[in-house]
Formats: sequence, C-alpha cells, structure tokens
Amino acid sequence: MKKIIALTLCLLLLLTCVQGVMAEAKEPVTITVWSNDAHSKGVFTDFVEKFNNGPGKELGIIIELSVYGTDYYSVLDVSLTGDAAPYIFKCNKIPQYASAGKLVALEDLPGGAELIAPYKEKNSEGVGLVDGKTYALPFKATTVGLAYNMELFEKLGLEFPKTWEEMEKVASTITENGNGMIYGYGLGMTYVSYPLFFILPPASASTGRMHFDNATGRYNFSALAPYMKHLLKIIDNGDMFPGYETMDDDTKRAQFAAGNIGMIPVFSPDVGVLTTQFPATFEWGVGPYPTETEDTRYRMYSNPSTFYVVNQRAVQDGVEEQVMAVMNALLSEENLLNLFEEEKDMITRDDVKAQSTKTEVSPQWKAFGDGSYRYTGFGTPDGKLQLEGDSYKDVFDKILTGLADVDAALADLDVRYNKALDEAVANGTLKIDDYIVENMDDIVKMD
Repeated sequence: MKKIIALTLCLLLLLTCVQGVMAEAKEPVTITVWSNDAHSKGVFTDFVEKFNNGPGKELGIIIELSVYGTDYYSVLDVSLTGDAAPYIFKCNKIPQYASAGKLVALEDLPGGAELIAPYKEKNSEGVGLVDGKTYALPFKATTVGLAYNMELFEKLGLEFPKTWEEMEKVASTITENGNGMIYGYGLGMTYVSYPLFFILPPASASTGRMHFDNATGRYNFSALAPYMKHLLKIIDNGDMFPGYETMDDDTKRAQFAAGNIGMIPVFSPDVGVLTTQFPATFEWGVGPYPTETEDTRYRMYSNPSTFYVVNQRAVQDGVEEQVMAVMNALLSEENLLNLFEEEKDMITRDDVKAQSTKTEVSPQWKAFGDGSYRYTGFGTPDGKLQLEGDSYKDVFDKILTGLADVDAALADLDVRYNKALDEAVANGTLKIDDYIVENMDDIVKMD
C-alpha cells in the first residue's frame, strides 16, 4: 500500500512538473513597439490584431503597440535612461543612441542580412547606417512635387510647365487674370524645413545633386544659383503670393486649397492635408517640378523618413528571434503595400508599389509614388559640422527677400560649409568616405 501511495505521489509530482513546463513553454513573449505615427495608427492597429491572432499565436509572440503624440521623443528619451524602453521603436536619433550602445545593429540579429537586402542600395550614413553598421531601414520617404489647380489651368488654357521659363510664364498668366486675388506661385518661408523640401529637391531635378554632393564629398551650394534666380524672377514679376516671407506652410496650403494660389511645392503628406485639414475646393494635380531646360532632367531627391530600430535590451533579454519576427512582419511586402494603398506612408520599394491593384487610391497619391523621376536620398554630414555664421536656411531667407546677392551668398556657403567639413574630418568627427556614393551619377540619371 505504501508503494502505491508513493508511486501515486511521484506521478502527481511528475504531472505537476510537466504541466509547469508546458505552461512555461506556452507563455507568449510580449514585444513592445512604440511610435508617434498617429496618421497610420489605424493601419498598424489592424496589423497588430491580425499578427497577434495569426502568426503571433503560432510563434508565441504578442505585439504590444503604443502610439504617442507630440511628447513621444521626450517620453522615449526618459525611457531609454532605464529599462522601460520598448524593444522596437521609431527613432530620430539613430547615431546618438547607437553610439551610446542603446541599439543593436540589424546585421547582428538572426535573419538580419535578409531583412537588410532590399534596402542595401538605398541606405546610407546619416540615414540608417552608423559607422557602416545598419540600425534602421529606409522603408519610407517623403516625396516632393508641384501641385497645381487643374480647374484654373483648364479655365486659362494652361498646360503643366516642363521648364522654369514655362513655369514663370504660367505664374504670370495666373496672376494677370487673378484680379489681385489669385497668384501664380506660393512659398511659406517660416516653415523651418522649407529649404529641405521645397528648395533643394526641386533644384535637384536640374542639377542632379542636393547641397552636399555625395559623388565628390563636397558642398556645392553655388550649383543652386540658377534655381534661386528662377524663384527671384517669380518674385520680381509679382507672381509670388504676398507675405511669403512670413507665411507658414499651413497658410500656404490653406490659400492654395481656397483657390488663391495656382501652384505650390508640396510633399506626399499633403495629400491628406488637402483632403481633410484644408480640403481643396477644386480638382488638383501633382507633377514633377519643372527643370531649367527640357532636355536635361535628373531624378528628384526624396527625403528618407525616421524608421524603426531595435533596443539592445532585446539581446540582453534573449528575445532576438521574437523581435526579428516582428520586424519582418512590420517590413513585409503585405504590410508595406497596405501602408501605401491606404495612403499612409510613401514606401521606397517600387517593386512593392508595382503590386498595387487598388483602384480607390487617389491620383495625387499615385503621382507622389511615381518613382520614375525620383530616388531615395542619401545622408549628409550637416548635423556633424561646427559651422561658423549663418546656416543655409538663413542665407536662403536673405536671398529670397533681396537681402543677399545670389552668387556671392552661395559661394560664401560653399567656403564655410566645406571649411567646417574639413575640420570635422581632421578631428575625427566624421569619415568622409561614409558619405560617398560611388554610383551617384547612375542613380540620378533618368532612364
């Protein structure tokens, strides 16, 4: 009898242990993901629900998504000082966090090489690379174009301009027929990033370069002189919407939406802005910014956006496999295509955009997604320089308000920025080879 009792107790103990092991094995791993992408929260919420109820169940993974507001980066900074930071998060300080050991390079994670592969030619130092290691992938970008009032163009018998000269004539025609109420072109110069989006990329269609030449590793602001003179012609002709010097971007877009400006430079998020925030009262279109001459056009620069990175804590906690499963799902072709078709993010992979069969996508969004005359831009050393004197934005402000001579001011920028660049290279702040793109000419060349 004692033997039977002992055997029963042993069996019960063994069963309890087995149940404990099974329960432990089935306990899912929670992978936290943070962002401030409120515009795409609905898409990502659906993605998380689908993952958690599908592949996540099979893999034993639960995604816990948090989407923050304007305080996001402050909250993130605080969380990274302790152990409260998420495993995956949207980041705007990749070099700083990587240098501080807060991030893990994707190459050092299981399956990282395969995840990186589609973006190998698009990534660069200052974007997703730090000292040659990959910490983030440029899966989305902000594309730029020239918006125009299609109904106004039709009314005045105008065609979309192909050259600067044609654009200047179109702007004059609009202004001349606007009775002091409608002007040809608009610019909002108090928007702090107007040079980055609405000066440099439009000019790159004619020069093949931004202000920093990734082919030579030198700054070349002087190449912008013809473009600046083109804008000054529009201003001098009286065709720029009045108050551009003190106007912000919201005012510029609102005036365009009200039909008071015929053409404005815009970026891809403006599709939503001109649909919901400032609904256009007319049909509008988007086209490539005109070039200096019709027979010379280069691909226009598109600005890579901020991306998701992996917290070093994932390695410390031993959840690398689970984190990479989530990263692969986030960057899957299915999810990327959904972001594009839902008009939330302008993805950089043209091969994925080509898979779109959705007919309800707006023509403006499709135009912004046209990769035939665009390329995903590369990083610059701007943020690592100790510059003396005015920044290029300050100088652009002075040029466009008649306070500085175009050629002299741009030449001075060349001298000061290249001096700061040479000093940064000399003191080891940066390696210029990290910013050189050997096939730059081929990348910007139109097919």
